Amino acid sequence: MLIRFPCFTFLLLAAIAVTISSCSNSGLSTITSSPKAAVIDRTDSNSPINTDSARVTPSPTTPSTTYGRASYKEIPLTDVSPLTGNDPKALALKAFTSSQDASQSPQVEVTKPAGNTVVVIISQLGLYDDSVAGIRYWVELSQTGQPWKIVWAGSQVKCQPGRGHQDWSVENCV
Repeated sequence: MLIRFPCFTFLLLAAIAVTISSCSNSGLSTITSSPKAAVIDRTDSNSPINTDSARVTPSPTTPSTTYGRASYKEIPLTDVSPLTGNDPKALALKAFTSSQDASQSPQVEVTKPAGNTVVVIISQLGLYDDSVAGIRYWVELSQTGQPWKIVWAGSQVKCQPGRGHQDWSVENCV
């Protein structure tokens, strides 16, 4: 008897897309889009982003936005500063990174899922911590005029070897 699981097939394909994306060279710029999101920039943290002039090309999926913010642990915005700024990428980096926290520069991916909304995903590996190897932030910003404003933020962690899970998760490390 053959049983079809359309949701399982979708999740399997999404997982394969994420795996393939993870294996790519993170230092290269990638510009892709899906019906729900457009990846504008995926570069190191020092390159500027201009959301108005970015070239966007079609792609069947955008792996980093497949699961969305539901897979991140929410960060209360009362704990975030600054909350507003003129450049969404620079604002997110200023609010969520510090050069004193890690030995590696953060990887930054900026997506524009719809209208005046931008999502900045910051992945920071090489943390100076005995249990947490890396932290990844999902920073959602909105603009109604000037400036950009952080409207939601969340985080995931990846543990050091022998200190818990080795994938991005909301679960604490040991």
